[in-house]
Amino acid sequence: MMRLGIIFGLIFWAGCTTPGTCRMELTGEVEGCKYGTALLVSVDSARNILFSSEIDRGKISLKGNLPEPGEYILKINHLEYPLLLEEGRTKVALDIMSGRVELTEGKVMEMEQLFGKWMEEKYKPLQERIGREYWEARKHPENKADLDKKTFEYFGLEKLKYGVVRDFIQAYPDGVFSVYQALEMLDRDYERGMEMYALLSPKMQQSTLGKRLYAETQVFAASALGREVPPIEVETEEGKAEVIEHFPGIWVLDFWASWCGPCRQEMVYLKEMYPEVHKLGVNMISISMDDKVAAWKKGNAEEQIPWKSVRNKYGFKSDAGICGQLKFNSIPYIVLVKDGRIVARNLRRGHLKKKIMELLQE
Repeated sequence: MMRLGIIFGLIFWAGCTTPGTCRMELTGEVEGCKYGTALLVSVDSARNILFSSEIDRGKISLKGNLPEPGEYILKINHLEYPLLLEEGRTKVALDIMSGRVELTEGKVMEMEQLFGKWMEEKYKPLQERIGREYWEARKHPENKADLDKKTFEYFGLEKLKYGVVRDFIQAYPDGVFSVYQALEMLDRDYERGMEMYALLSPKMQQSTLGKRLYAETQVFAASALGREVPPIEVETEEGKAEVIEHFPGIWVLDFWASWCGPCRQEMVYLKEMYPEVHKLGVNMISISMDDKVAAWKKGNAEEQIPWKSVRNKYGFKSDAGICGQLKFNSIPYIVLVKDGRIVARNLRRGHLKKKIMELLQE
């Protein structure tokens, strides 16, 4: 997944000693535009012009001192191309028609290749094997034990990927490429964001991108582990308004919707797990994010949920109610709570049950 159209290749791996001494040279060829103006501008709304040059027969050359390593905008006439730059020489090839931007020269190629090799060796083999085994196991649902095992591994892939990227950031903490990777892997996870931020060098922490990583991480502080679950405004099938705000013991909060296929699939597992954990004192509640009451009631009737089922008062509005408080924007979203405090988020299938059993042993 790309962030704001930033191209991995447009990063030069180097360093700056003091503010204003990041000497940069950006050259390249522009396919589809022989003449005009090339500008390097700031990424903020002011779009301050840092450097400019005429496009001469499709060639550009921009030189000067950057305020700091980080994200900038390359403007080719009226078109904008976000990129990352560090001190040093970078050469690019840009195709106006396709929007393709490719690094053709510079040390950043070494970093990009290093990252690609890092992922190729440390993550891709696991991804391919676990994915292959999971989809094969799904062809044989009668072998439930094997399917459960492969499903457990499959739903752990994203965590494995994060670990690989985190180790890369730890190994190379002093460049904007690593900050960019941290922003890409944040995924609305407070603990993840703070861990990656702590791995960056002090220089990168104080850079504009580093400060953005920290600020974006703080947005999700309300859903941090150990924080109290905020009151949840809901309504019952009878239309009665309620506020759910007391969660003594262990609770599974299941945010779902009738139109959400993965939610309905997850509901199957939750209903299988429920009798076993409920007799051990674990409570569950499903909170529908349906905007339409009729759709929720129809889904409720189809699912025959054996625990308390209510609808979020605000539906699936990201800036209101529990969505705005916990800052989640996709479902299924599961929050595991103990004595009113968040102990885990977004655990699925066997990972959820494993965590519940650990909590019961405490």
